[in-house]
Parts: sequence; structure tokens; C-alpha cells
Amino acid sequence: MNEALILSALESGEALSVADVAGRLSTIDMGRSIDDGSIYLALHRMSARGMVTSSRRVVTSADGKQREIGFYSITGAGRQAVSQFLREASAATRLTGGIA
Repeated sequence: MNEALILSALESGEALSVADVAGRLSTIDMGRSIDDGSIYLALHRMSARGMVTSSRRVVTSADGKQREIGFYSITGAGRQAVSQFLREASAATRLTGGIA
């Protein structure tokens, strides 16, 4: 489920850093949060499976220092994974009659 949420955060098409993904996820009321470390590990797993691509960029951080950070973008396989998750979630909701 974390992967589906992370992929959903990337669906805009723009490349996002781990912090950007965490920021987008914080706007979703899901009753829990996903920490940056978990997001980072999930992005690496999904990259190995072809669901996201990654690139490195040098950026200036808030303290004025240059840092190299990773940016991630969703791929077609990632979009298919989100669609499959949504279909499965919808089917499960129908089977349970919407019981939470």
C-alpha cells in the first residue's frame, strides 16, 4: 500500500525528491504517516522494478550548501501499478460492502 501511495504522489509527472513526496503524502488524510526513510527504500525498490526512474541533481539547500539529491519520476509501469491497485481496492470494497 505504501508503494501505491508513493506512486500516486508521483502521478503529476514532475520529478520529485524524497522530501517532496513526503510533503505530498502529508496532505493525504490516511491516519498515519510514512517516514522519509521508508519512502526512500520504497522508491529504490520500485526503481529496481521499473516503476520509477531516478536522477541525481545538485541543489542549494536551505543552509546555502550544495547537495546532490535524488529525484524520482513515475514510469508507465508505475502508472499501471497504481491502476491495478485502484481496481483491486475497488473490488475489495465491493466485496465487503464498504465495511471499514
